[in-house]
Amino acid sequence: MSKPFNEFNQRIEQKGVFDVKSIYSKLIDWFIDNKYEYSEKDSTTKIKSYGTEVNLRFTAVKLIDDFAKSEIKIDIKTVTSDKVSVKGKKLDKGSLEIRMIANLILDYKHRYSSKFGLFLLNIYIKYLIRDRFENYYEDQVSKNAKAIYDLLKEELNLAY
Repeated sequence: MSKPFNEFNQRIEQKGVFDVKSIYSKLIDWFIDNKYEYSEKDSTTKIKSYGTEVNLRFTAVKLIDDFAKSEIKIDIKTVTSDKVSVKGKKLDKGSLEIRMIANLILDYKHRYSSKFGLFLLNIYIKYLIRDRFENYYEDQVSKNAKAIYDLLKEELNLAY
């Protein structure tokens, strides 16, 4: 049974003008450049009385080694009331919410699937590979999640 550890959980909200297409393409480029396998779990557009609602959901996975993998989930929800033109670009005006969760998943091959196996897995993590767990696995996931978070903030002009 795999054992997930939540390493990163953040939310970004913005009301104003933003470019959903640019955010989408920057995320895809980042996943490709950093060798993540990604899939688009949901991509819906609904026209409501208060505006257009767009939902995008990504899941990206990268194997760290034979025992651990990184999983990043990103949900993007927009409610736009208008399309505006800024410097010749069509942008969306409305509200945007991005939720991002990054997990470290150990034993993704389910080698320790029994109750006794889980007991051994916990001992293995806590005592035998503690340094590798804290200084390598967690750092890999946190570093990549922070990089995506910073990319999204920069794209929305929220970086400080």
